[in-house]
Order: sequence, then structure tokens, then C-alpha cells
Amino acid sequence: MDLLLVRSDGSLHVVEIKQANIPKLIREHRSHYRVGNEVHEAVSQAANYLRSLDEQRDFILNRFKVDPRRASATVVIGHPMFVESRIPQEAINEAIRTYNSHLSRIEVMTFADLIEGAEGSFALTDADGEDEGERDVEEYWPEPEEDPWPEPASYRDPWDDPPF
Repeated sequence: MDLLLVRSDGSLHVVEIKQANIPKLIREHRSHYRVGNEVHEAVSQAANYLRSLDEQRDFILNRFKVDPRRASATVVIGHPMFVESRIPQEAINEAIRTYNSHLSRIEVMTFADLIEGAEGSFALTDADGEDEGERDVEEYWPEPEEDPWPEPASYRDPWDDPPF
């Protein structure tokens, strides 16, 4: 395994890192595009890692106090700048998104996706170093000026005395 992380919820996460320069990351197939063989091989490798973690559950749980039953994996592979130039960026994204939609514990992403996500995380910290995530929620969602769900005029509390 290239990288094994413990997520904030206590589950294990495998990160399998492959090459960025993969010209056949996406291949033309009849009237559409599909991921290339290198992606299938990397996902199979990650699936084998997850199976191994499942099979070694007792050992991992006793030794490291981490339950691998909810383990997941990310395969980082390829970069759109190295894919054959006749394949449009939208087709690359759609082929990977379609492939991911059929996986349950494994996600495939390109190095471009990884870099974009990292840049987005850094962008959350403004110039003076304050993390936007730590700002007051009221700043983003102020209290409404009036009750959005007022009680109807005919409303009667069911726990009041009966009307008879």
C-alpha cells in the first residue's frame, strides 16, 4: 500500500498512487469513452488491498485498535494533460465519473482532481490565516426576521383542555 490513513471517523483509507503520465488513461470505445486498462489494474490492486484488510480484521483490530471493516480506497492515477489530445476534458471527467459510480469502496481520481481539491482547501484560509470554517455560522445563515413556519390561526395545542 502506498499510503494508509486513519480517517476522522476511525476507518482506514488506502491511497494507491500511480503515474501521472498515462496517455491511455481514457480510451475511445465505439461511440463513447471508457477508462483505460491501467485504471482497471489499479482499482483491482486497491480492491485486493481492501480484501486483505478485511481478512486480517482480527489482527489489525487487536494490534492497532482500528476496525478495517469500513475501509475504503482512493486511486490517484493519470493527469488530463497527458491523455491523448483528441479526447476532450469533459469526456475524461465523464468517463471517470461514470466508472466511479459503479464502485462502492474505491474512488478513482486524477492528479488534476487531487490538486484542485488541495487548492480549494487552501483557498478556505484567507490572507490573515483565519480558517473560514471557524467563523460564526450566523455570518452565513442569519436568523430569519420572522418565523418561517408560523402556526395557523386555527391551531390548537392537542395537550390543552378538551374543547367540550
